[in-house]
Amino acid sequence: VAETGGGDLRMTAGGATGYIGTYNNNSLQLVQNGSAALFVDTSKNVGIGTTGPSAKLDILGADSQSATGVVHIRTSSTSLRLGGNSTYSWIQSHGSKPLYINELGNNVIINRLGGNVGIGTTSPSEKLHVGGGGNIRVDGSELYITQASSTRRPVRLHQASYKGAITLQRD
Repeated sequence: VAETGGGDLRMTAGGATGYIGTYNNNSLQLVQNGSAALFVDTSKNVGIGTTGPSAKLDILGADSQSATGVVHIRTSSTSLRLGGNSTYSWIQSHGSKPLYINELGNNVIINRLGGNVGIGTTSPSEKLHVGGGGNIRVDGSELYITQASSTRRPVRLHQASYKGAITLQRD
């Protein structure tokens, strides 16, 4: 099918592969109810929800999708959602499964250019800020710093390979 402005759409079948596409350096749109549902620009960038993709895959959703996400990746037993609203972005595992980042063991770098990381807080004030009652534990050579309302636990620094250990004990 050709258009006066030079655009054309071709559907062909060749062997075991069928083709739908444009020629003459034109973009391609799949339209639903008069709006582009999927857009492929002349650089082969794909847009979902946008006709101006700025990357190989550019997905645009509404800011109000903080509960459902913009991207939903599923298996038979779990799913991963990515989304955001007007103040932050998020990644969440669903199906009562933990979120593993780099489960095969390469390095993980968070905030490469600086910034703070918060656990249990939305406004970290230090490089690592643990909110919500404390509890920091590093095993291996041991470092425990715990503050719990129901029990009084020690701050403990310990190095097993030394003859002496440093233990700071609270009563």
